[in-house]
Amino acid sequence: MATRVYTGRAGLLVLALGLLTLVQAAPAKAQCVGDCNGNGMVQINELILGVNIALGTFPISMCPSFDCQNNGTVPINCLIQGVNNALNGCPVGPTPTGTMAGTATATITVTPGEPTPTVTPEAGCPLAAGAYTTTQISGGKLKVYTFQPFDFPAGGSIVQDVKAATLPDCVHETVVPFPGGFHAPNFCVPALGYTVSVTQTGCGVGRIDSNGGSDFTVNEVNDTSDSSTTCNLPQNNCMIGADASSRVDITVGDGTPDSCTSGTANALVTVPVHTVTWQDNSEGTFGGCPGNGTFEEGTDDVITAFNQILDFTTDSSKSSWMDIDGDGCFITGGGPAGGQPVVTGVCLDLAAQTVSTVAAGGFGSTGLPNDGSFSTTLPNTISGPDAPLNATCDSPPAINFTGTATRCLP
Repeated sequence: MATRVYTGRAGLLVLALGLLTLVQAAPAKAQCVGDCNGNGMVQINELILGVNIALGTFPISMCPSFDCQNNGTVPINCLIQGVNNALNGCPVGPTPTGTMAGTATATITVTPGEPTPTVTPEAGCPLAAGAYTTTQISGGKLKVYTFQPFDFPAGGSIVQDVKAATLPDCVHETVVPFPGGFHAPNFCVPALGYTVSVTQTGCGVGRIDSNGGSDFTVNEVNDTSDSSTTCNLPQNNCMIGADASSRVDITVGDGTPDSCTSGTANALVTVPVHTVTWQDNSEGTFGGCPGNGTFEEGTDDVITAFNQILDFTTDSSKSSWMDIDGDGCFITGGGPAGGQPVVTGVCLDLAAQTVSTVAAGGFGSTGLPNDGSFSTTLPNTISGPDAPLNATCDSPPAINFTGTATRCLP
């Protein structure tokens, strides 16, 4: 094979992709340079991310371990350390200097005067593994039953432990740890004068596609009863207030990949929660509802309590009610049976670190106006990556990221 010499910014790219024509090793630091996700090794997608940071395509915050000089940049010697760590493994202690030879496995033609080549999603994934937090900002909206949409308070958050991407599709599996992975502020439903809390009950799971090409459209079909053996829910002939159980068939994907493009990503995350609605009887006011916004046993009156699974997507979401099992009963009370209008999110902007997620769903309720549906749109900022949490989810909510799954909510 003929030897090619690459210099300048283009040479940085070949250094990472070729895993090296000839590399002069540098003294290793205690931190493993290039190990973006903290798993003790440096992988090719992490080297490519380092090159992108060196070229100014992505910020150093996406992989601080490449900042081997602690000056907020990724110079050539830091990339070389990362390549050596990819070839030899992360050092346990100081490593003597020396030289190593390898064989280039990628060929990139660099023409003088032409623009410097950039790493495409097909060559590597722009999102580093680690813990990310989405924090809800002002501008969120919530619609329930047939009421008009109302402002949703800012301050909610979701923590996701984002795993290393699969190549070449750049899809990351994520875990929302429990406890502490999900928080929502208590809020008021102005049309009812009730206060609501939403509390995480278990770990959640999700996916992020940093290529933006996955199909994360969500469609949920709800049934307040299920006479089949699928869920074995109580049969109450749609008697109002009988129980809060429901069956939910959730389908992910409508056959059309999302429209996110280079520099943006699409995502879907699902979290189990317990929702309580109460009449706040304490003194003072909270968000237009009477009371102080905190449930007080013995003072406040519980209107209803039920389990939900919330599905936040950057694509579109829809929820409706249907007689899935054919027993003649599918919704009681306020409805509406047709659900809410479709809501659509905004792709995750990797540079601006912003995203707008949407969710829609149904809920069974023992309190008036009984069974109903909701939809919400929530703008967020994103921080991270922080150190990986190594979180796992042994009992995730029922979801098929490429098809249909059934949930039985007691």
